Amino acid sequence: MTNAIRIFLVFFLAYFGFKVVTEDFKSGRISNKKIILGFKVLAFGFAVLFLVSLTNHLFLSSPKQVNSVLFSEFIKFASWLLNPSLVLKFYLMFFIHSFLVLFIALLFWKVKIWPAGDAKLYIVLGLIIPLISPAINQFPEKLFLVLLVNTFVPAGCFFVGHLLLKLTVKLMAGRYDKKFSDLPAKLVSKFKSRSAGGGYNLYSWGLLAVSYFAIFSFLQFLNRHIHSYATTILSDPLVIFAVLFLTWDLMYRYMMRKKTAAIFLAMLGIYATVGIFMFPYRISDDLTAGISMTVRFALFVAFFKMFVGYHFEKVRKHSVEVKNLSKGMILSTETLNLMKQDGAFYQDCFDTLYSDGLTAVQVEKVKRWNSMSHMEIIKAKPFALWLWLGAVLTLLMGMDLFNFISTKFSVFTNYFSHTMR
Repeated sequence: MTNAIRIFLVFFLAYFGFKVVTEDFKSGRISNKKIILGFKVLAFGFAVLFLVSLTNHLFLSSPKQVNSVLFSEFIKFASWLLNPSLVLKFYLMFFIHSFLVLFIALLFWKVKIWPAGDAKLYIVLGLIIPLISPAINQFPEKLFLVLLVNTFVPAGCFFVGHLLLKLTVKLMAGRYDKKFSDLPAKLVSKFKSRSAGGGYNLYSWGLLAVSYFAIFSFLQFLNRHIHSYATTILSDPLVIFAVLFLTWDLMYRYMMRKKTAAIFLAMLGIYATVGIFMFPYRISDDLTAGISMTVRFALFVAFFKMFVGYHFEKVRKHSVEVKNLSKGMILSTETLNLMKQDGAFYQDCFDTLYSDGLTAVQVEKVKRWNSMSHMEIIKAKPFALWLWLGAVLTLLMGMDLFNFISTKFSVFTNYFSHTMR
């Protein structure tokens, strides 16, 4: 029974992925009807697996001896039908995993990384994986993170590769020489305009650097002296960069505040003072690593936010008349910066701005504002394909993409060195 349910869920995952991905490509949205179907099948699969496990635990794990041939045959048939079943501990692990998946889905929606439809799709796919493969690696503590890596890394590689390919083709065709040579100046100009639009200057960016330097320095200390679930996850610099990058739009405004930088500096001063007396041989390593990670993170953000983000927004945006604005449209960064010049209007209209696009109320307020005749909007890229592909890769590899490549590369190098002897 357990294996039959798992096989059924595999076929459903293929069907569900096909329907959701095609709908996302056609309409740019994932309907609640599809998501509800996914949750219904999840509930059905979970209920059957749990009932099988509970029945096996209560009645079949140690059946009572009864002098009845018919009853004995029934017990044999039930054991054949219900075994193998999942241990009851699995459902506690599934609860922990569910909490982590829900938390990440809501957090990423809150910080505008993905719209509500993608968040709900991530929940469905994240919960179906352990039901299909209960013994999968990293379950329950890190499976949610494995799914994220297997989703965003292939998507990021594809988008960056596609961008670099387009730039290369234009360069080889001689159609991008002047534009490419002017690119650094354009990026600097774009950085200055966005900073001015947000009211930031060199001093603000200095406060930001100090705050992140303190964070990276503290992480070195925590990873060395405090062994916990959180520090285990944040021990990988790539994971740290990914978390901070994905929460950049939410966090950097707070990091630029004087009070935030002052608190971080005070904590860093206390840490350095105590460290000089208690672990002087470590304090310099922690601070050096903090400086190194701050510089690397700055380059990481500059490349993806300024270079890749600028080009992707450029190719995806187009102008529409204000009267043609509709619910779900996503305003470009330049349009939002222009609106910020009218502080009262911006605060009233965009006190909440999610990646789902404009709400019906916001559309009406923008139309009544009547300060712009045209606005730049961004066409959203379908992301359901990458979420579904991430789930498939997680099931096939049983680990995240980086570990899979590292493992296969290690096997290849060992085999190659062995054959060369």
